[in-house]
Amino acid sequence: MKTTDNNIIACTCATLLTFLAVGSFFHGCGKSTDPDKPLINKVSMSQDFNVTGGDKFSIPIYFENNKPIAALSLPLHYPSDLMRCDSVSFVGGRCEKFFLNRYFTRHDTIQVGSIDTLGVGAGSGLCATLHFWVFGNAPDTNVSIDLLVNPTLPFGFSDTSLTAETIIPQFEAGRIHINSQL
Repeated sequence: MKTTDNNIIACTCATLLTFLAVGSFFHGCGKSTDPDKPLINKVSMSQDFNVTGGDKFSIPIYFENNKPIAALSLPLHYPSDLMRCDSVSFVGGRCEKFFLNRYFTRHDTIQVGSIDTLGVGAGSGLCATLHFWVFGNAPDTNVSIDLLVNPTLPFGFSDTSLTAETIIPQFEAGRIHINSQL
């Protein structure tokens, strides 16, 4: 009887380990948009944007990570009194199901943050979408959306290890060209 109990325990352990291995593979196996290009740690905006005074527009922010992460922090700055970020959406993004997705806007700064216990596997895709509006009397000008350098608002990813290593990804700033209505 002891041999049978040991066999059952061994089979149960092997089955659990198999499920864990398969689950880890599917959870942590993201894909790059280009299979020949290895994943890197990066945050970027998709393109330059042309808008007109009075417009409402949205800017998607994408991120790529080469190992699983459980948190991200993106402090952004757009030095302009001509437009405002009125909301941030996580719908459709890789962090949409994280248990905590928050943003904070004040004047020309945006702090985006996401935290989860399981995290997201290596891969690339949408992080969040920033929603802006431009004042109707805005003159022709260019505005960049870049990192806010502030030690109390760090930029980076935290991996899913027990030490929660901070990963500082590359950042590609976005550019907005505002066209005057006049």
